Amino acid sequence: MFILIITSVFLSPFEVYRAFGEFLGNFAGDNALAVGFNGYIDESAERINGGIGIPEVMMAILTFFLFAFDTKMVQKYPYYEYHRNYAVIGICAYFIFRNNPIFSSRLAGAFIVFAYILIPNAMYVVSAQKKALIHSFIILLIAFNFIVFSSFKNIRAGRFTYDLYRNHLLP
Repeated sequence: MFILIITSVFLSPFEVYRAFGEFLGNFAGDNALAVGFNGYIDESAERINGGIGIPEVMMAILTFFLFAFDTKMVQKYPYYEYHRNYAVIGICAYFIFRNNPIFSSRLAGAFIVFAYILIPNAMYVVSAQKKALIHSFIILLIAFNFIVFSSFKNIRAGRFTYDLYRNHLLP
């Protein structure tokens, strides 16, 4: 688990996913999967402060939860091994696709959800003191994400305003 995460961190600057896109293009150039993958492959993101941001810190926190509670979770929490493996795939995929905003958020996000499932489930295997600490961390994380979301004005930038939202249930 640790070797996979470290390897993906070191492979991050080399953008190895581009080689996979070339392979898909040569193997099945007119396939919808290859066309879709190669359509997003040229997207890139410039980092404001170099290389470490909020997503990298969150991946470090999720990795901490994976290693800190691994032994107890294996013993007491059913299906932990599956959630852990999916979380590791998500963390590795995030670092491999880190320079591409589409792949690092959408592709890796489907697997990283399992890491966020593990955080509250870690309260199941710890003492009352640590349980309160994890609970406080979850509340602070939600507040922090709300503040970051609103400070970047993502409600308007992402077009999440109520006047643009139309459905059949609400007028």
